[in-house]
Amino acid sequence: MNVLELSVIGKENLVIYFLNIYIYIKIEFHFREEEKETMNEIENNYSRLCLDLNMDVETKLDAWRSYEHIRKHYVLEGDQLHWLAVSLYVSCRRNRFLSTTIDNNPISISRLLKSANNLELLIFFDKLHKWEDMANLPDSIRNKIDQVEHAFNIS
Repeated sequence: MNVLELSVIGKENLVIYFLNIYIYIKIEFHFREEEKETMNEIENNYSRLCLDLNMDVETKLDAWRSYEHIRKHYVLEGDQLHWLAVSLYVSCRRNRFLSTTIDNNPISISRLLKSANNLELLIFFDKLHKWEDMANLPDSIRNKIDQVEHAFNIS
């Protein structure tokens, strides 16, 4: 091969290289746009959930921040509203100053599950235990969750 042939092959490879970069950028942009739309939908569903539960703004924001933090570090499979319901439940447990009841549970689990796309109780507790580990919850909250779960068990 002479220098002219090498330079042509080099130019073709360069064109292919830049074409691949262009395609990658287009695909990446498309996925990011889809992700934005999906996150907007998730946020809207979460807002409806909180509205349905008459949730206060502080707990709503705390649960959303926790969800975003966990989502950055772990893959949350399945319905994202279910994970947000778990986060909301944990935020209610954490924020004692919001509670008006002795057991520090200002949120009805049955209403939470129904409002969160009819989340099943077993799936809720399964995700809740995974959340405990991902969020590194203190033993006091873990123990209270275990007590609540035990109260739902049929003897």
